[in-house]
Amino acid sequence: MENTGVKVVVAAPTRTLVSQAEKPDMVVNEAFQVAAMIEKLPPSRNDFKNYLKHKRKEMKLEDLEWFLDSGATRHICSAKEAFATYTPALYDEDLFMGNTATARIAGIGKATIVPHGLLFSPQMNNSATITIAAADTAAVKRRKKLDQCHQYQSLIPGLPDDIARICLYHVQPSILYSVCHSWRRLVYSPSFPPFLSIYSLLKPSKSEENSVQFANFDPISAKWNLLPPPPLNPPLRLLLRHRSFISRHLPIQSISVSGNFILLAATTDPLLPALSRPLVFNPLTRKWTPGPRFETPRRWCVAGASKGVVYVASGIGSSYNPEVARSVEKWDLKSNCTKYSCNHHDRNKVWKWEKMSGLKDGKFSREAIEAVGWRGKMCMVNVKGDAAKEGIIYDVGSDTWKEMPEGMLVGWRGPVAAMEEEVIYTVDESKGALRKYDPESDSWIMILENEMLKGAQHMAAAGGRVCVVCGGGDGIAVVDVTAQPLSLVVVGTPVGFQVLDVHILPRMNQLDSESKNEC
Repeated sequence: MENTGVKVVVAAPTRTLVSQAEKPDMVVNEAFQVAAMIEKLPPSRNDFKNYLKHKRKEMKLEDLEWFLDSGATRHICSAKEAFATYTPALYDEDLFMGNTATARIAGIGKATIVPHGLLFSPQMNNSATITIAAADTAAVKRRKKLDQCHQYQSLIPGLPDDIARICLYHVQPSILYSVCHSWRRLVYSPSFPPFLSIYSLLKPSKSEENSVQFANFDPISAKWNLLPPPPLNPPLRLLLRHRSFISRHLPIQSISVSGNFILLAATTDPLLPALSRPLVFNPLTRKWTPGPRFETPRRWCVAGASKGVVYVASGIGSSYNPEVARSVEKWDLKSNCTKYSCNHHDRNKVWKWEKMSGLKDGKFSREAIEAVGWRGKMCMVNVKGDAAKEGIIYDVGSDTWKEMPEGMLVGWRGPVAAMEEEVIYTVDESKGALRKYDPESDSWIMILENEMLKGAQHMAAAGGRVCVVCGGGDGIAVVDVTAQPLSLVVVGTPVGFQVLDVHILPRMNQLDSESKNEC
């Protein structure tokens, strides 16, 4: 196959080529990726596709990203030398931009990368070509009609799909998503390596109703999607508000374990535990599964996980019981189960709660407490914020308890999360300071301080990102702790909702009906 001067030679049987492509250290040639993306441009861009194919200068991925169509119907540029043809404007016209600014249009013409009308405005402060989404609805509809899904097309022309999939697995999902519908479907298919996304509980921001929604934010499409509700009869009813607790929400406790979202504890009328067993949501199957029954259903308890094992401790049942307040139980999700699913009936036989060494007292039943799994231990404190608190550590291997190191306890001033159970991060909710724990010096090291982190309520860490629920639940601050310099972006919540907590898990697979709607 020959395309844009790049030759791909298949000189071995398909099975041999596939086995070579599956090697973890395989690197897909960048020129090959560029050629494949150009080939997958929609039929409405044939002229543009031909132009790219015949460029003499070799293109790189970063060059191609500038060309990928944003769906805009008008384009503007401040560099007059970029125009191939140019005509001064015959009348005064202002361009209104998304940030409420305006710029005077000085002329109109054509450029190679924008074959239709390109607006010229010397007031723009950079020479990059900027696309402006104008209200040309007729043009948008024509393009959508041309790009609708037709008959099945191969992922990469000239290659069997099994080989094409292996090649595309090495391309960033965000790039695949922007190129064509078939690649977009591939990103959400069960065969594509799942990227990480955000999962949260949402509540109406201006309503006192006791209603919550389970939702997922997809970073590739930048969309919030609702999870299917747990299939319970009667439906699950979780209390957020009660006249006995006017100034606070009643806690809903959930954790993420081995790629699953698990709802563990909450309150229902009349101030009783809402769950008789945990509820497990698997993003890859998009299904809820009931876990083993609690010996004692709880609320306001300690909840956490380490190495695929769920732990609950202390808390309150239907009423305060000192035995329950000191008790500890664990549930191993790995018991005779595959990574993605287990037979429902067998699972109820295998999955069970086991009693562990109890706490010395019931001081950890005062709050809903997040136990953080870290290097084979569970770390927890009994009070949130700056108040005087006690901290303890549970060794999951030896089933023993010990006091928390003084430096760790002193710096524990807000929500805490561990990255892959190796590095602990915390946010000082009063100062908006993100720190990580150094066990060698028993101290917390400053990473960054930002106004968006003040009043932090919950946090999660995975894949090099730390996600923090902003004060008031009006957004989720995402900090890339691997970037230099560090970067912070805020994910806005759906209109009319607030975030109650946050988790980082694999993205949801897409249903066939949703794949068709994407077309």
